[in-house]
Amino acid sequence: MGAYGFVSPGTIKEAVELLATHGDARILAGGTDLVIQLREGKKSAGLLIDLSRVEELRRIELDNGMISIGSMTVFSRLASEPLVRQHAAALAKASGQVGSVQIRNLGTIGGNLANASPAGDSIPPLLVLDATVQVAGKNGSRWMKAADVLAGVGKNTLAPFEMITKISFPVPPAGSRSGFVKLGRRKALAIARISLAGLLVLSQDGKIEEARLALGAVGSTAFRAMEAEAVLNQQPLGREAIVDCLNTLEKIVREKLGSRASAVYKREAIRGVGEEFFYQLTPEVYRG
Repeated sequence: MGAYGFVSPGTIKEAVELLATHGDARILAGGTDLVIQLREGKKSAGLLIDLSRVEELRRIELDNGMISIGSMTVFSRLASEPLVRQHAAALAKASGQVGSVQIRNLGTIGGNLANASPAGDSIPPLLVLDATVQVAGKNGSRWMKAADVLAGVGKNTLAPFEMITKISFPVPPAGSRSGFVKLGRRKALAIARISLAGLLVLSQDGKIEEARLALGAVGSTAFRAMEAEAVLNQQPLGREAIVDCLNTLEKIVREKLGSRASAVYKREAIRGVGEEFFYQLTPEVYRG
């Protein structure tokens, strides 16, 4: 794994200063990905900056209609946090399905996003929640869309001297329902082979006022399935709209994967994943 230094700052300011002065430094959040990558020689580091002592990065807050989650918040807490379960069920459900219990106790939401795996469980829910990300670096802090952090398989758009400090999203509108479903490999800690997160805003008369859908493990990054969203928007909630959406999701997967070996499997899989998603969020459609 190689030799490297190790430091554990107590504040964001200290961590940013260390990043700015050590060009070969890497942030250590939960370490569930980085430690393996270092051991396998896929990444190198001269200095590891452990953020476990920075309490500010563990806060979950609701302020002025915005929910903010510190980047060091672990998945086990997100899965059980009442504020997240109430307003962002998709994120709570995804967090509860990350890897093993040990990984959920160590893995962090900021690390999952920065790692930019196409199969990262928390990323599709963040996309449908319209999340923004606060990034701190030597030039100060800035905000960016969660989607704009992603640059490809295992690649993000952060500068070497920047770190994610906070993830925020507005409380979804009244009448919202959100969920997350994934199909995972057996005996492999349930790494997603394909996943779907979504948020539906339903009116009192049963119309879908707004639909947000995001796919994971299809292509090089997770992404919003806007063509499938358009099929649902302003439509009556019913079986016809769901079938149209499933057909569109299959079309998106087919076009995204092309002739890849996994294409045939995932085209079929997305229909099952989508059906489960709608069954969970709209059980009234399936009754009777």
